[in-house]
Amino acid sequence: MLPLVSGEFSDALVLRAVDYRDADRIVTLLTESHGKVAVLARSARRSKKRFGGSLEPYALIEAEVRLGRGEVGSIAKARVKRSFPAILSDLTRMSVAAVALELVREALPERQPEPEVFALSMEFLAHLAEMTGPPGAQEQLLLAFEVRCLGLLGFAPNLDTCARCGRRAEDGQAALFDPAAGSVICRSCGGGPIKLSGETRRAMARAISPEWSVAGLQPLADANRGQLRRAISGLVEDTLGRPLRASGSLAQILEITG
Repeated sequence: MLPLVSGEFSDALVLRAVDYRDADRIVTLLTESHGKVAVLARSARRSKKRFGGSLEPYALIEAEVRLGRGEVGSIAKARVKRSFPAILSDLTRMSVAAVALELVREALPERQPEPEVFALSMEFLAHLAEMTGPPGAQEQLLLAFEVRCLGLLGFAPNLDTCARCGRRAEDGQAALFDPAAGSVICRSCGGGPIKLSGETRRAMARAISPEWSVAGLQPLADANRGQLRRAISGLVEDTLGRPLRASGSLAQILEITG
């Protein structure tokens, strides 16, 4: 892939920004055309003219970036194209968004275009900012995002057949799921540690289907959402080799807010 040249602008979602040295910041971006990239913003903590508040997470920016052969490129200037104040002003929404962005940051390879993940991430943030309802609805949106993101990256769970013997799980029926296998496992083969109701299986299947959209998200009962949480958390942990750090904070907030 050809590197971005000086003066080329790219739409990007800010995934993370960390302070570096006295005045710089290292920013991880999900760009529409070049995937996940890390860039150095020199004097970002001093220069309000070049960056302003554009290098904070949960914002879509237009950035002038240059990618060389090293791991870290550079960003000359940026401006906010779209912000989500409803996320920044609400602790639950911000915690939900933090989990989503951490998954994107950790699961995506460097400098490989993932336009579908970019579009999904923007759709997720827009819907999270606008949606109403209890915190459980926001968590369900996150869970659907997580499993769909994994699916787009080639880690979609197998919900139809046993990973060991190939026996088909009956449509609409409960099944036993093993996150380590990324699949349902029939009872004859030992089953899996997580029981998914028929409704939970359908919710997971809808999230990874080509026709899915956040607008069509259907509410789940608390028990089914709990099954979904355990299954997807296990799937994420097995894929990444560790749990998402932001998920611990979200769990504490959801326990308080209900």
